[in-house]
Amino acid sequence: MSNYTKSTNFASKDALTSGNPLKIVKGTEIDTEFNNIATAIATKSDSGGITAVASGGTGATTAAGARANLLPTFASNIGKVLAVNSSATDVEFVAAGGTGTVTSVAGTGTVNGISLSGTVTTSGSITLGGTLNVSSPTGVLPVANGGTGSASGVAASIVIAGTFSSGTYALNSSSLLRLGASSPSANWRLYSVPVNQGTGHPSIVSDRLNYADSSSLFCNDTTSGSTSRNLIVFGLNNTGYAAIATNGTTITYGTSSDYRLKTNVTPLADSTNKVKALKPCSYNWVNAPEIHSQGFLAHELAVVVPQAVVGEKDAVNADGSIKSQQVDLSYVIPLLTAALQEAIARIEALEVRITALESQ
Repeated sequence: MSNYTKSTNFASKDALTSGNPLKIVKGTEIDTEFNNIATAIATKSDSGGITAVASGGTGATTAAGARANLLPTFASNIGKVLAVNSSATDVEFVAAGGTGTVTSVAGTGTVNGISLSGTVTTSGSITLGGTLNVSSPTGVLPVANGGTGSASGVAASIVIAGTFSSGTYALNSSSLLRLGASSPSANWRLYSVPVNQGTGHPSIVSDRLNYADSSSLFCNDTTSGSTSRNLIVFGLNNTGYAAIATNGTTITYGTSSDYRLKTNVTPLADSTNKVKALKPCSYNWVNAPEIHSQGFLAHELAVVVPQAVVGEKDAVNADGSIKSQQVDLSYVIPLLTAALQEAIARIEALEVRITALESQ
């Protein structure tokens, strides 16, 4: 226990011959040895049994006290980690950051903040409960790993680039989804743009570009047989109200006409006078003056058959361009049919009168 040096060598006294006066052990010598033992014990521990750090102990009776005595000071080191210093002579608290490569991080708790300036490599998954902030990135997060695959172009867009059958498809920096053979930008493209109907009215555009003999949209039906089937359905609130259908030979442009969808059904009246109020005309188109057409002026047709016209007369878009009216001439057919029936009824009445007159 002690490391003191004995001041008296009792073994040398035992080796002396009998009768030698030096062989006698004196009381002062024994006192000296006991004092040396007492001094050694006092320097190894205090009165409470705590071994000092300088003597190889912790200087404390609790684990917290031992950590406070043995580790570097805790003050101003919140959030830091304990590591060996650069000279490998001691340990010290350092910030939890680095410029190297993190190859393994294990834990079952919650990490509230990690600052990394190097490379993060993971063989598993990383779950984020907040926002991943990346400043001045030098790479991109692939689509396969939940990223966009692009560091530029349209923000938060998935860039498609690859080969499909004998053609190619790609979403370029102008947000155009282009499809075609060897040059997608020169063939067919599908893209979304805001149309001139005010802010927030997107439109999907099918553009055939420079090929006048091609189709902007081709709905192909490969089903055999004469059963009617829809090519395009127009709906409202997930219910179909109109469709472009085919029976394999002809095309039908249909709108809802089921009796179960109608109420207050009555015959048309005064159809002849309404037909007489129509103003059919011939005209040429402003943007194609060589084309001569026949029809109606929308605002004049709206006076007689308002259901056949969509839009307001002289309306303009936000940029001042024409917001044209549109007509659906199918709404005129019932009026023409009723007027024809009235005319037939009058003709038949006249025929009866003529027959009666001729028989006199």
